[in-house]
Amino acid sequence: MALILIADATAQERLRLRGIIETQDHVVVEADSSAYCLEIAEYHHPECVVLNLAMANGQVSDLVRSLQTLEVNILAITDPDQPDSHQQCLESGITHILPLNPPQDKLLTNLAKALNESDLPQQADNTPQAEATDKKVQVLQQLLSIDKLQHLIGLGSNTAASTLTELTGSTMHFQPPTVETMTAYSLQQLLKGRFGNEAICAAQLPFEGSLNGTSQLFFPQTSGASLTELLTGETPDSEEFDILKQEALTEVGNIVLNSVMGAMSNALEQQLTFSVPIYQEATVEALTQSLAQDSNAVIILTQTHFNIKDLQIDGDIILFFRMQLFFDLADSNLT
Repeated sequence: MALILIADATAQERLRLRGIIETQDHVVVEADSSAYCLEIAEYHHPECVVLNLAMANGQVSDLVRSLQTLEVNILAITDPDQPDSHQQCLESGITHILPLNPPQDKLLTNLAKALNESDLPQQADNTPQAEATDKKVQVLQQLLSIDKLQHLIGLGSNTAASTLTELTGSTMHFQPPTVETMTAYSLQQLLKGRFGNEAICAAQLPFEGSLNGTSQLFFPQTSGASLTELLTGETPDSEEFDILKQEALTEVGNIVLNSVMGAMSNALEQQLTFSVPIYQEATVEALTQSLAQDSNAVIILTQTHFNIKDLQIDGDIILFFRMQLFFDLADSNLT
């Protein structure tokens, strides 16, 4: 058993490679960028990195040199239509090179060679274990369909928009949601880029059941104050405003997040139990601290932006789940 780092910018391909490599009882970690690849390599010292050179964005030599300095074995994946990358690998001393989307047998054989294993792995294309893994990946691909998740979150957003429009007396617009997968580190960096280091308003809705996780609704401070004023009629200079803001934004979070998660729960036929919403005012780093501590976490991130144009109020719905939870869901769909 070895620690293997998969470095690829495409979440679906990382998922496929993970499924294959884990059939050999290896422990797998993932990176979606060159910087995160080097960070994991430096702190966790994997025996081998399965590296898609397209992720290096033209800096192949620098990335390879840095990994070699850390004495990490490299199994490179290159695009056959990019002969320069292949040549750079050879010049750098990399001897284990595969084409894009390598099949299982070639991946495992070359991985064993890169690890200097004396016995090559038994090919498991027709074993029950391999068949079960393939089926699980197929189920995950269905569950993680970008179009499907976008549709479900859109339905939940529309329900929330109708409810909040009635409460505020002003029309609330939701933009079409986006869905992507990323590491916990990348999620934190994305949110830092959007909100900076200032404290923001956040309503969090923990849920458990067939899926466990947390959905969060983030507001910039100005938007949170404006929405509170709209809902309560109180102005920010009121002595009770901070208390009213917490109550108002907690209720908004309850409406929005329950609507979105309810739509997903019903469509996926998964029973979820929602906890009482939690309201916090903190930095992005503090709000995502527990998640970012798990370097192995792969996040399914959904985002949608809303606004009340005439009042200049806007906010973002951020929902994320650990990828491992969807492996559990895939298991349940196979039984």
